[in-house]
Amino acid sequence: MIGKLDPEVLRANEVKMKKRGKIIGIVMMVGSVLLTVILGMIAYSSTMQRINWLQTSGTVTRSESNSDITRNEERYYYEYEYVVDGITYTGNDSDKGRTVSNPPTEGTSITIYYNPANPQKSLTDTNKSDPLSDFATWTFCCSPIFFVFGAVFLFVSTRKSQITG
Repeated sequence: MIGKLDPEVLRANEVKMKKRGKIIGIVMMVGSVLLTVILGMIAYSSTMQRINWLQTSGTVTRSESNSDITRNEERYYYEYEYVVDGITYTGNDSDKGRTVSNPPTEGTSITIYYNPANPQKSLTDTNKSDPLSDFATWTFCCSPIFFVFGAVFLFVSTRKSQITG
């Protein structure tokens, strides 16, 4: 026969669970805010640098594209040349996906953005983002969700006890 559970044991267990819930909630909330602030500063710095990049024309020197029928995906890769202060630089770009826009063909003129402090660093008009800014954008979208879950953990863990003794 199962006897009545001791209220003191139940209360002690509830106190442990509430403490754990508070810690999880606070860690999730603080962590999401810190991650958002840090990645936001990095993304802002990266964006501000890109705003100051200069624009020039370049020429595609090599272009490849292929289709992956099993993944229903197109891929393209191309190399380009551009001139800054009489010096010729080279760069490359690529893209893949289900809706890849028309890749430039060999000999096509394209817009190039380059870093005036280091002209070897360049981007094309088809690829003005980088993985860091994409990651930061993803974080800004997901961070509020983690913050809300943390708030829920904190709220639930601070509710009054239902156990009466």
